[in-house]
Amino acid sequence: MYAGKLSTPLTIVVSRLELPLTLAHIIGDVKGTVLHDSTLMGHLDTITAYTMSSFKNPLAAILDSNKFTGLNYQDWLRNLNFVLASEKHLYAIEKSPPKEAPADISPEELVTLKQWWDDEVKARCYVMASMSNEMQRLLVPVF
Repeated sequence: MYAGKLSTPLTIVVSRLELPLTLAHIIGDVKGTVLHDSTLMGHLDTITAYTMSSFKNPLAAILDSNKFTGLNYQDWLRNLNFVLASEKHLYAIEKSPPKEAPADISPEELVTLKQWWDDEVKARCYVMASMSNEMQRLLVPVF
C-alpha cells in the first residue's frame, strides 16, 4: 500500500468515507465528493491538542501504539473504529452532516446538528492524530 514516496494518490477508507491523502480531500462526504471548505482547516490546531496521551478514552492508547504508517492499514482501521465507536463518533464519519442548517430547523434540531458538526471534527482529529508524523505530513501542508 505505502512504500516510500507516493507515485499515485493513496486513499484511506475509514468506514464508508474515503480519505485521499491530500488535505482538500480529507474534507469530503460519504460519496467522495470533495469539499473545498475550511471546516477542518479551522480545527487543525485541535489535531495537535488531541495527542493520544491526552485522550480521556483509555482505548485511545491503542491508537497511540498503533499509528497508521501506510503498511498497517487494516490493523489501524480496526483500532480506529473501536475508539470512534467507544467515543460515539463513528457515525460522524459514516455519514457527513449537512453543510448548512436548513432554514426551517427547530432549535432542538439545530443543537443536534451543531453536535454532529462538532463530533465530525473530533472524529477527523482522531483520524489525523492516529497517524504517524510522516503520514500526517502527507495530508497536512506546512503552515
